[in-house]
Amino acid sequence: MNIETASESNKHDYRDATLGLRGRKLGTFEIGRDLGGWIQTLHPKPSEISWQSRALLEKICALSRARRGKETLFVNFDPDQHLMFRYLTVSLGERVPSFSYFSTALKPLPKSDQLVEEVDRLIERRVRQFDRAESLLSAIPFKSGDFAIVLLPPNRPDLQRSVAVQFVEGAKGVMLVRDFSLVKAPWPYDYLRDNNMVMIETADGYGECWAL
Repeated sequence: MNIETASESNKHDYRDATLGLRGRKLGTFEIGRDLGGWIQTLHPKPSEISWQSRALLEKICALSRARRGKETLFVNFDPDQHLMFRYLTVSLGERVPSFSYFSTALKPLPKSDQLVEEVDRLIERRVRQFDRAESLLSAIPFKSGDFAIVLLPPNRPDLQRSVAVQFVEGAKGVMLVRDFSLVKAPWPYDYLRDNNMVMIETADGYGECWAL
């Protein structure tokens, strides 16, 4: 993905594969702010984190903070999102017993300093990782009263439909699909429409589907 950040162009312009902005204050890239500062700390190449990824980080973290003390599942089918777990760990703290984390096997994301190494050790202890997405899907304990935050890649409509089925059957949560507008993959629109649900395509280029 070719990303042109504020540091590489006019500081008020931004363009990546999903979004182009002109004349906009780009606070998400300022290291004096919460998200920009933590990305600078937790990722080896901060300039490569797109606006969409930053928006997803902020949204998932805001949802997670709002759910503190309530049973919440965070389910990550996107192995590139090791940064997501790092950000959740520093934002929520180590001990959030109401949270359960499930993920496909995370790709290594090097960052050689003591803080990040400690965060990664916490991730290894808290996150249940699965080599295959299908194995992960069968292990998710969708239960009444839980709220699931599910992050999916764009090229797995089978997973998207499986989560949608869980929502239709009564599970509560939100399904987020990265780069939803970029991949021409079959999506079960008819299934959602028939069950009074909708997949929203955001201005950042990802998709989200809510079941409340």
